[in-house]
Amino acid sequence: MSQEKFEQHQESGKHSIFQEFSSSEEDKLAALFERVGFDFNTLQSILEKYLEKSGVEDGGKYRDFSMLHVVDVKFDEIDKGRREATADLIKGIVSIDAGLIEEQEQQARKMLEDSPVPKEKHQKLVEAFVHYKLLKNLIHEYVHIRGHVHIENGPDYVGIDAGYAKRQETLLEDGVVEQKNSNVSLSEAVTEKMALEIYQEYAHRAGATRQAYVGKKMLDTMEEITKIVLEQDDLGGYDNIVETLDIILEHIADEAELQKEIVWNAFKQGYFAGLPEITNLLSELSGFLKEEFPQMVDAETNSNEWNPMVFRSKLSEWEANRGKTLAEEMHI
Repeated sequence: MSQEKFEQHQESGKHSIFQEFSSSEEDKLAALFERVGFDFNTLQSILEKYLEKSGVEDGGKYRDFSMLHVVDVKFDEIDKGRREATADLIKGIVSIDAGLIEEQEQQARKMLEDSPVPKEKHQKLVEAFVHYKLLKNLIHEYVHIRGHVHIENGPDYVGIDAGYAKRQETLLEDGVVEQKNSNVSLSEAVTEKMALEIYQEYAHRAGATRQAYVGKKMLDTMEEITKIVLEQDDLGGYDNIVETLDIILEHIADEAELQKEIVWNAFKQGYFAGLPEITNLLSELSGFLKEEFPQMVDAETNSNEWNPMVFRSKLSEWEANRGKTLAEEMHI
């Protein structure tokens, strides 16, 4: 699809998916969407109600996209590493590596062949796995697109604030590009936690709740087997950093004597509206994580060294030394 046609359709306000592929990849991603029965209208409806229930106000405070533009990209060919999906925050485009998901499906099939699971259950398990891998990652990137985005361009730098994350690239005199990032891990945790909640509702609407659950469990099992076979300590995923976020939310809720959901809603509101109070708080927490738990700085790394009980203790100790509670910092 040409950029002109893309913009014309965007202006028309229709709800649909557009897929733009190289000819060799055209059928692969289209077939995946057909397999999982993805419906953008349903996702759009769920997200709007989700934002409303979370207290996220309309009126231009968060970005609206009337369509979802999806492309198929082999990330290893453009030096981005292998990952299922990523988002262009400016254009509102989600890129999916359908080939990677296909490879993961084959790994899942092989794992089942070597397992005691009855063969008649293999196909349903694989379908659940593909449903989860494709749609949960798609929703994660769509949340990124809909979240707060602010861009600053200078003669030798570009800065992007997205959700709670801040990224800046500066061109130095020797031609080297210096990158500075902050709040990335915790911002990704907020994105992933919302994506999981939205995905669960989407799966429920689609009658695939059990399928979604099985897909996640199967993914966890695959990662455990990968760790044993390849002797890897660090596996890709957001589980640890999302658990970190949950501990922070519980900690603030206990301080303020509020339900955790109220604090979580405040975090969601800040993500879409760009609230400085929570952004500044997460900057401090990111500094604390970098100093005490450097393995958590990479949001996509799950480490065996991660210990939630130690984190709780260190968090309380750190807060006591700063002289102001996290709840006070958030003004709740």
